[in-house]
Amino acid sequence: MLSIPRYWIGSDGNTLPRLESWQVMHPLPYREAITEDVYGKLFKDVGRNEEGVQHYFSARAARQGESPVLAFSSTTISIYSENLSETRRGFNKDGDGLNTIKLLTLYSVEACEPMAFAKQPCNIPDVISIENTLAQLKFLTLVDPNIVWVRETVDALRETLASMSSTCPHDPSIWGAASLRMHQFSRVRQRSRNGKVAGEKETISRRLYVHVYYSPDNEAKKVLAFRKDLLELKAQIERKKTEFTDSAQKKIDTYLGCSIKRRGGQLKVRFNDKAITEAKQYFGYFALVSNQVMDTFAALENYRLRE
Repeated sequence: MLSIPRYWIGSDGNTLPRLESWQVMHPLPYREAITEDVYGKLFKDVGRNEEGVQHYFSARAARQGESPVLAFSSTTISIYSENLSETRRGFNKDGDGLNTIKLLTLYSVEACEPMAFAKQPCNIPDVISIENTLAQLKFLTLVDPNIVWVRETVDALRETLASMSSTCPHDPSIWGAASLRMHQFSRVRQRSRNGKVAGEKETISRRLYVHVYYSPDNEAKKVLAFRKDLLELKAQIERKKTEFTDSAQKKIDTYLGCSIKRRGGQLKVRFNDKAITEAKQYFGYFALVSNQVMDTFAALENYRLRE
């Protein structure tokens, strides 16, 4: 077990069939030849020792202390095997026509190491996978700043964000503040239980810690990009273009107005300045949401480390 990772490190990740010849010039803890039969038996023994596997991951988790910050990753992997129960014909980002599995992994943000993993059928949506994971963990996640209740939180924290004390100590270009709020979530029940029927809509109240951040640099970039985008859409309409993407059409409907003076007159395109001004109020802001108490700038640092 020590010899194989040493080989991978020393050979820059060469495949295992080359290990036996590599051993000739590179002494390893395992003195005999590591043939395909040798490492094949090792992997089989380790893989079937479920108690040992679980003990291994438990030991890794124990080294992280009581409250480690974990990042959650979900990805699909193409599989040639026909013997894995989790394989499904579903979303395949590689487009190779193979069955895939969904691999869910928890990483230690500080140690940059995987702490635990699970396999799921690839036809389970990411949203459900994340919901199942968050039910077991404290979470910190990015939230869309265009959501109404997030904008309400931004408005409530504007004055606080303007103070010098809101400056991020490890990144002065970012200002941050936090707010606690009880939020009502609605969902449709998936199962019938305790007198409640599947398909019914129910409301759940949850305590959320909302961390709001503001970046003047990011605001300036967004304003410039926004202005360029609207000017280009206006020019396209004036050139009689009629087909747009859904996103572009939504911007046209919200931020532009079109009119024709008299029959056969010239097309007039104007800007909806009121809507544009309202939209720009929230440029440069972004928000993180957690269900646990956390320092605002520690939350930002942990979120940045997720990559």
